[in-house]
Amino acid sequence: MSRLLTSFAIILLFPAFALAAETSSADAQPQVITFLRYLIGLRVPEFLLAALSVATIALLLERIHALIIRREEILPRPLLKQLQQTTRQQSIGEEQLHPLREVSKQFPSPLSRIIQIVMQRAGLPLASIEATCDDGLRREYEILSVPSQHLGFLARLAPFCGLLATVIAMMVAFFDSTLASGFRNTLLARSISTLLAATAAGILIAAVAMTAAHFSNRRLRHLFNQMRPPLLELCLRASQEGGNS
Repeated sequence: MSRLLTSFAIILLFPAFALAAETSSADAQPQVITFLRYLIGLRVPEFLLAALSVATIALLLERIHALIIRREEILPRPLLKQLQQTTRQQSIGEEQLHPLREVSKQFPSPLSRIIQIVMQRAGLPLASIEATCDDGLRREYEILSVPSQHLGFLARLAPFCGLLATVIAMMVAFFDSTLASGFRNTLLARSISTLLAATAAGILIAAVAMTAAHFSNRRLRHLFNQMRPPLLELCLRASQEGGNS
């Protein structure tokens, strides 16, 4: 995404560099201002901030849907309960592992995939099984945390986009103030007070995205912390019993 935005910025700013190269230093500023007026006329800053706000809201709704509404697809309660019951038994063999294997097939989820990996390595040393379990947990966490990473990226990007929109508009406002016959300070102050709304919008988008990323990561860690203790107990029992998958 960062490469795409960099390419977009280069394409967007290339005409300004071309205009500056074609004109003398005395005429370069009016050409650049003309280009900035062109961007403002196309409402590029507004569309950019609107796109960031829509992306933030979409990712926020996705996180609410995935981590709260559809929590069972990540950590199914029947599967977790069956895992806890299995690990509480004094001995674990094929007879005890069969119900857990059947329930894991009924509820495909990150937890079920890790359970199947652990059962496939039954009989191996405990360190090897735990390493495999931790790798599976880390891999599933990274997959589920991708939208949260995107929210963090938007939180870092939005303030700069808002500031860029303000700077572009302020450059035009300052240039217009040099052409005004009177009341320059009043006109400039009114323009700046209006243009700072773009910076405020960028900061607001960043605050929402950062808050959403923080709580989604916290929620995801909470779900995985519920998985880990019974999974480690299963690793211990699998290494002791040496059951077959």
